[in-house]
Amino acid sequence: MIYLAVSKLELGLLVNFGGPSLEWKRLVLTRTRHEPPENLTL
Repeated sequence: MIYLAVSKLELGLLVNFGGPSLEWKRLVLTRTRHEPPENLTL
């Protein structure tokens, strides 16, 4: 999840080719209550 936060992307796909079958997971970065919106001007 840290890669999504650093890249400012909200959606990511984690893929593992090392198992007996393909494993994947969809990751969604959600904003916490403590983070102000990006377009907020003070």
